[in-house]
Amino acid sequence: MHNNSIQQLSGFGPLAGLPCYQLNANGARVVVSAYGAHVLSYQNAAGRELLWLSETAKWQHNSAIRGGVPICWPWFGKAAAEFAAEASGVPNHGLVRTAFWQMTQQHISAEAVSIGFSIELAELPWHKNAGTDNQPVRLDYLLTLSDELKLQLHCDAVMMQQAALHSYFRVPQVEGAIVSPLPQQCFDKVNNNTLHLNQTQLQFHGEIDRIYPDTANTLTLLTANSATALLTIAQQGHDASVLWNPGHIKAAAMADMHPGAAAEFVCIESARLALEPQPLSLTQIIRG
Repeated sequence: MHNNSIQQLSGFGPLAGLPCYQLNANGARVVVSAYGAHVLSYQNAAGRELLWLSETAKWQHNSAIRGGVPICWPWFGKAAAEFAAEASGVPNHGLVRTAFWQMTQQHISAEAVSIGFSIELAELPWHKNAGTDNQPVRLDYLLTLSDELKLQLHCDAVMMQQAALHSYFRVPQVEGAIVSPLPQQCFDKVNNNTLHLNQTQLQFHGEIDRIYPDTANTLTLLTANSATALLTIAQQGHDASVLWNPGHIKAAAMADMHPGAAAEFVCIESARLALEPQPLSLTQIIRG
């Protein structure tokens, strides 16, 4: 019988002094930081690490942590003009990756362990909350560890908001890693054009940065020489999935990627990218 628990840590891996919580459930382990509500590690009950974290990741001096599961909100990538028209110098991937979140709940049972975080943001220039004197917008995040890891990001505000759970998954070798099933059309950010494809999977080779619209509710990650899934990613509330690896050349120029890092991971991101004002409820479930 396993002792399910939550314990506090100071630092994890290369991230010295980082305030973290470790969730233990039925032999599996998750480490999440209050900084960015950032999941850093998910080790399954068999002891296999499913997430990738850079050996040179940083968090001090307002740095975004490289690896794990960053939360991108309220925009993805470079802020669209609709968000940034009244702001300058806003960071890529939004405002919450480098902010401390408040831990709001913990729950431990024989079946699962969960922890919740929230953050409030005021003075979002594109969002005018009529009738409430522009009250802060609250974002909630719930992690539940059982025989899978369930990540739920939620915001009740009816406003323009994009989000992505930007998961870095560890692979034995990136070349030939396969994700399926995928739509036969995507936007290729490397070449800045729309691709019309004759296949329903992506096999990683070199730099990949693609947005696939309206992806399936479950994606599978395989290695090149195995028919057995390395893991599956279930997703809800999304309208796209983003697949990314910077390739060796770009990765070598990133100070927070250790040598050879690009060969060790693929990003499979559950995303909600529409710009219509609406509440947010985005879920990613990792099984492996």
